[in-house]
Amino acid sequence: MTDEHRPSPASQSRPREMSMAHFHVRMTGLFLLVLLVGVAGGLLVGRATYGAEANADASFGDLDAVTGVLTDNYYYRPTDQREQEGFVDSLEQHAISGMLTSLNDDYTRYLLPADAQVAAEQLEGEYGGIGVTLRSVDGLVSVARVGPDTPASRAGIKAGDLVERIDNRPVGSITENLDGIDLRGPVGSTVSLTVVHYPASMSTQVAIEREAIVVHPVAWEMIPDTDYLRIEIDIFGDRTTQELDEAIA
Repeated sequence: MTDEHRPSPASQSRPREMSMAHFHVRMTGLFLLVLLVGVAGGLLVGRATYGAEANADASFGDLDAVTGVLTDNYYYRPTDQREQEGFVDSLEQHAISGMLTSLNDDYTRYLLPADAQVAAEQLEGEYGGIGVTLRSVDGLVSVARVGPDTPASRAGIKAGDLVERIDNRPVGSITENLDGIDLRGPVGSTVSLTVVHYPASMSTQVAIEREAIVVHPVAWEMIPDTDYLRIEIDIFGDRTTQELDEAIA
């Protein structure tokens, strides 16, 4: 090709310059499109999240309003700061319990931290205690059950004994629910009981050291004159499978 037919350097670079310009325009347009989509998506997500929160707030608006009225205007509300916090906590706990009770589902419950700890220990199959279960009826607290070979049994505590004091506190002054309480605590610690041994009338004070109490979730016995086994499972916990295997072995 002669020089007179060869394209000039300027005419050679023009298509490339136009191509690069188009590339930049396209990339800029694509970037703006992605940016707009991202902003729009963020707005949609934000609106959805805000809407869910707003709906949740609206759903419990009446509950919040009643709580506010009680904490601000209830005549018998406590005046001490610490008692006020306990008052509000009690309202919250009873509101949660009421909601779950309305489900009529025995397997959906709200547990306070102390109750949750007891439940966890039952599942683990071991806890620190003296091996008794108390029962509260009409203001009288009695021993409902005493485990065999436990600190309580070795101290002479028997089912039916009345409990007057726990750690020198009259049972009537103890605010927590004593029904089903089993006097748990750290292994090695001591609990003092003032009891009346049935059918005596004089009370006796005894100090009992807590030990590791093993919970046996499976009880079994042979039905007399048969080859059948009666098995009772108290709770499905960490030891249940092992003890069930031992019972049917």
